[in-house]
Amino acid sequence: MCGNCEIVTTDGRAEQAARLDSLLCGYKPDFMAVTHTFRDGVYTRTGKVLAGAIIIGAKHRARNIFHLARGSVWVWDATHGVRLLTAPHSEVTEPGTQRIGLVVTDIEGSNIFETSATTADDVEKEMLFPFTLPALCGEKTLRLIEAHAKNENQA
Repeated sequence: MCGNCEIVTTDGRAEQAARLDSLLCGYKPDFMAVTHTFRDGVYTRTGKVLAGAIIIGAKHRARNIFHLARGSVWVWDATHGVRLLTAPHSEVTEPGTQRIGLVVTDIEGSNIFETSATTADDVEKEMLFPFTLPALCGEKTLRLIEAHAKNENQA
């Protein structure tokens, strides 16, 4: 077991979810390296994440396109619930959407925005709400883990 992992040993689901909430609250956003591209009123932010990571996205103020170019990830969002996304996958993301993900295989994904901004800082001010954890983040993360485990057991 690596030194960055912690085992949740409680038997009850509510306790596990509360413990995950507590652990996730201690982590800071912006751990993912992001590449920024600007062209003719379009901004693309692309990130890569390794398998096994739990990712929590920021809420976006504006409609955008989400594109998964590589890999697979279990995702929860309020619109669709829990689902497995496998590249190539693209969809429109409505304002206010926030996702939680469990990365199954290394992924590369992008959000594509229409904007007149010309710097990443300006885009973040215009397009992103300040980062917060989703309500019941631990419970939603458990759902992703359970869906992944069920899928692995069926394979």
